[in-house]
This record gives sequence, C-alpha cells and structure tokens, in this order.
Amino acid sequence: MKSIKACNLFESFSEVELEVIFEKYITRHKVFARDAVMAETGSRLKSLMLISRGSVRGEMIDASGKAVKIEDIDAPGTVGSAFIFGNGILPVNVVANMETEVMYIEKSSLLELMQNELRFLIAFLDLISLRSQNLSQKIKFLTFKTIKGKFAQYILQLAGETNKTIYLQKSQQEIADLFGVTRPSLARAVGEMSNEGIILVKRRAITITDRGALIDLLS
Repeated sequence: MKSIKACNLFESFSEVELEVIFEKYITRHKVFARDAVMAETGSRLKSLMLISRGSVRGEMIDASGKAVKIEDIDAPGTVGSAFIFGNGILPVNVVANMETEVMYIEKSSLLELMQNELRFLIAFLDLISLRSQNLSQKIKFLTFKTIKGKFAQYILQLAGETNKTIYLQKSQQEIADLFGVTRPSLARAVGEMSNEGIILVKRRAITITDRGALIDLLS
C-alpha cells in the first residue's frame, strides 16, 4: 500500500481512501519472475498495470533480432497509461528486470475511477503529458546520427547561450537511455570529446571549452 501511495496517480489520496479504491477497482495482481515477458509488442492492453514491487523495462527488437531497451520503469510506476486508450496496441515488449509484482485496473474500471475521482483524472492526464514530453525529447535526440552530436545538443541545451559549466542531474546510464544508446558507447564518445579539447569533464560537471567545435557536432 505504501509503495503504491508514492505513485503520482495516488499521492493525493489517504491510505483509507486507497484501501477503498483498491478494493473496488483492482481486479487482479500477479508476480513475474526476472526476465519474464509481461506483455508483448502488438498485444492489446485491457488493463493499466501498477508496479507495486520491482522493476520492468520496455524493449523493442531491431532488424537483427537484438533487444533494444527503451526505458526502465521502477515501482511504484505504471505501464500502459499512454496506450490503454485509442487502439490500445502496445508498441514494446514489457519485461521484468527482477521479480516484480503488478496490480491491474481494467479499462472499464479505470474509466469509472476517472469519473468518480477528479483527483485521479487530473493525475492521470498529468502523467500522460509528462510521458509525451519525455517521448518528444527522445525523438529529438534520435535526429542526431552520432552519439557526440546527441551529447553536444544535450549539454548546449542545458548551458544556454552564456553558461560554460553545467552540472548533469541525470546519471550516465539515464542519459544513455535517453539517447537510445549503451552506457559504454556514451562514455567512449564523451571521453573522445574531452580528449579533443571540446569539453572538460569532472564527474558530473561539464565545462564547454570549445563551443564552436561543439556546435559543429550538431551538423
């Protein structure tokens, strides 16, 4: 209960209110083993998935058959909020990163909950909006062909027109996930940019030493 209350969909509800909601709207729950496929690409979502314990990843299979991770979702996150309405088709495989417990709210129950609880409806719309913004940011970085170009755009965006030094709030793994690349590949690209004198790296502090060269990486 406490873990789900931390989910932004339910953070405005008291524990007593949550007990009533779960009793009425949670239709089932299930525990998945590590690396179990919880939902497959192309399947039609019939329920919103609430991760009460554990972690999952969304992944796609590329042309070579390799699994490419799109994102990780940790408890108390949700799976399917952006896809349950409309055609309801899931664009990725959902795979458990570890033993993971999931609770389900069927689509009809979800609609009823939205009608009865304005707080939940607003939180759900906020969640979809945030995920859309994150997706838009990912798509923007996909337009750059090289990892150096992606990282150049990222730090220039953070620095603005005047700042020379920025402090990364995201970890290297989080940035790699945002770019759709592996962490070692990102680390190698950042190291090359440092060796070329374009940036100076000191842990999470990045100093731009050659802004012109950084801008050239965007083309």
